[in-house]
Amino acid sequence: MFRTILVPLDGSAFGEHALPIATDIAKRTGATLLLTHVHLPVPVLASEVAAYSVELDLDQRKLERDHLREIARRLTAQAGIKVQTEMLEPPIAPALHDYALDQHVDLIIMTSHGRGPLSRVWLGSVADRLVRTVPIPIVLVRPHAGDLQMDQVPTIKHILIPLDGSELAEQILTQALRLGRLTDAQYTLLQVIEPPLPNYQQTLVGDGAIMEQLQHLQTAAQSYLERLSKRMSEEQLQVNTAVVIGQPAPAILDYAQAHAVDLIAMETHGRGGFMRLMLGSVADKVARGASTPVLLHRPQVDV
Repeated sequence: MFRTILVPLDGSAFGEHALPIATDIAKRTGATLLLTHVHLPVPVLASEVAAYSVELDLDQRKLERDHLREIARRLTAQAGIKVQTEMLEPPIAPALHDYALDQHVDLIIMTSHGRGPLSRVWLGSVADRLVRTVPIPIVLVRPHAGDLQMDQVPTIKHILIPLDGSELAEQILTQALRLGRLTDAQYTLLQVIEPPLPNYQQTLVGDGAIMEQLQHLQTAAQSYLERLSKRMSEEQLQVNTAVVIGQPAPAILDYAQAHAVDLIAMETHGRGGFMRLMLGSVADKVARGASTPVLLHRPQVDV
């Protein structure tokens, strides 16, 4: 199960929006929360030239450490979980990467937005770098406007798992089931069929060949998902399947919104392995656009 859960914090209120779901998982599994903060040196402007003040930097470091410890104290008192804190040195992504591996972290939970307004995102920098390099599942949580409410935990009862027919994409099943079993969640296996033409709906009216091709793809996708569903059902899991036609990322997001999905789980690589990187395309767009948490994982590839 989960023994250690890493929650990177950047000192902003938005960064702390990962804490409710992390705390809930820690309570359910007995895992230890590792709260980390990467200290960045404080620049001082002197005559329009950036300088460095040891005294100011030490003061800032103490404030950051005290804030981290206060969060840990509050979580321990309120939730009764084990919490450890650690201050790390920059650069941010490599520091978190190395710490996660050194501590044998089982799960990383972090917000997709960091310090500053919502327009300034971690994804594309820190979160993106970690997802690409760390062989550890990462849950990205989109922060919402307003104060953080620790008692409003997003319970994971419905997990959407987009697949593309490849064994690489199927590796997410193991990670999704680890989370889903904590709450007896139901699962939906989804495959998106990309249309052969942008205006395929109008084309279908007069082109029987395209319609036949789409029907063949849909039938094959449905058979594939039902085979996986049968295996999961044998483990007493609640599993649904769905095949939709459309562009992958928008179709996944639309399905999640329309069917009360609590978590989207997907691998960062799909069909074609490293030659076809989903992150930066489908997984990246889903992670950026989802209003629900997104579980991403870099699959193990035999090379």
